Amino acid sequence: MSRLFNLKIRQVQVMFLDRKVRCIAMGLCVLSDLIVCSLKSSAIQIKIG
Repeated sequence: MSRLFNLKIRQVQVMFLDRKVRCIAMGLCVLSDLIVCSLKSSAIQIKIG
């Protein structure tokens, strides 16, 4: 009984960890996209200027 309970707790922990990792990964992707966009726009401004 306790072993099954421990297994369930572990599954929940893994799920939360997975979600956290996914959120962090998504955040990093969005951040890199923003950086690339700002670099492109600044490069365009430099070309125009």
